[in-house]
Formats: sequence, structure tokens, C-alpha cells
Amino acid sequence: MSVGTEGGAAHAKLSLTTRRTLRLIAAAAALWGAAVLLWAQGGMDKAVQIAHNPFREVPFLAGAARALSTYGMAFCVLVYLVVLALSFKFEGMKDVRKVYPLVLLSFAFAGITGDLSKGVFGRPRPFVRYAGEITPVFRPGSSSMPSGHTTKAFALTLPFLIFAAGKKKWRASLKVFFLFAASAIAYSRIVLGVHDLSDILAGIGTALLFLPIAAAAANAIYKERRLTDAGLGRLSAACGLVMLGLIYYLIHYS
Repeated sequence: MSVGTEGGAAHAKLSLTTRRTLRLIAAAAALWGAAVLLWAQGGMDKAVQIAHNPFREVPFLAGAARALSTYGMAFCVLVYLVVLALSFKFEGMKDVRKVYPLVLLSFAFAGITGDLSKGVFGRPRPFVRYAGEITPVFRPGSSSMPSGHTTKAFALTLPFLIFAAGKKKWRASLKVFFLFAASAIAYSRIVLGVHDLSDILAGIGTALLFLPIAAAAANAIYKERRLTDAGLGRLSAACGLVMLGLIYYLIHYS
């Protein structure tokens, strides 16, 4: 855990340097720039959608994409809860608890902004713009950009990917899992015919943009409450309870 020392007590702190912040913002800007260019160009988005028509005609593949879209984020949260429980048993895992408030803040900031952005951009879904050329697996009623599932999936997983320091094999394996899971969820939205590639890039960009903001907010909370390991344990446990409710929300309302 990155810590500050005062009176001999260690206090929680996320490692949010200016360089890291600028890199996250630059990556977000690059992804949003690419998304806007693809939207303006149009041909690439359409070609990707049409190329996935054969996938939608295979029941197993369409069903797998639907399952990933419906349950993928909830499964990621469940993995977080398992890791949190283990952190109270194994001393070497307790430093990951500082990520849990960040996960919820990242999900809230990016998720809410992403959903509001849909109304601002008002972009029709691919099955509307390419009517007669693609057949979606289902037809959501909201707008298309940015992809809400992609935004929220990366908002959930990026905190661990970027702020869970350490070289233990289990951490590296978990980072690979989270990256694969978020990418698979994003890809499932293309397979289902409900989002274009540009929507996906915009979703990832939104999650990246709000990550340093969420990290700064988490650090402000840690500083204000002067959280030691014991205090962080209680806060992360409270976050775990919120995550239990988040699982229900993700399955039924996302």
C-alpha cells in the first residue's frame, strides 16, 4: 500500500502521480478521438457490423454474447468480493482493499456520465442505421454512444489493473482476467449488433477519463478520515456490501 506516515500510523493512499494522470487523460482523449473519426467516416463501423452477421446466426455464439453482456460485469464484481474476503485472511493481500472505494467511485462517475452522454450525442443504434443489413440479437431503446456496458465494465476493472501494485502471480493473473473480461463484454456488444466499434472506443475512453478523478476523490476520503489499515478494512467491508447490491443491479438493470 502507498502510505503516508503521521504519528507512527500508516494511512491509505493511492499512487496518483501527475504523470499517471496525464497518461490516463491522453489515452482517453486518443480513444475518443478515434471514436469520433470512425463515427464521421462511417464505413469501418458498418463493415465491422456486417462482418459479424454470421456470428448472430449461430445460436451458441449469440447466446454466449448475450450471457457475457448480461452477467459479465456481475461476475467481475463477484471476483472482487472473493478477493476482498481473502484479504481478511491473508496478510499479503490486505493492501488491495484501498482499491475498493475507487472501484465504486469509478463506476459511479464514469457510468453516470456515460449514460447521460447517450442523450447528448443521440446516436441511433447500429440496427437502426444499418436497417435491413444486420439483424441484432435484441433491440435496446436507448442511444448508442458511448457503449454503457463498455464504460461500466472498464470502470469496474481499470482500478485494479492500474492501482493494484505488486508482482505477485495472483495479482498478475487477476489483472489478465479483468482485462479479458472487460474486453469480452465490450466485444459482446458488437456481436449482439447493439454497438459499433466507435461506441466501444468511446466507452473505454470515458472510463479512462474518470479514473484519475475517482482516484483523487478516493485519496481525499482517505486523507479526510485519516484511514489506517483497520479503518480501511472497515471501509472496504462496507464497499463489499454495496457491491452485493451492485450485482443485482448489473444483472437486472444494466
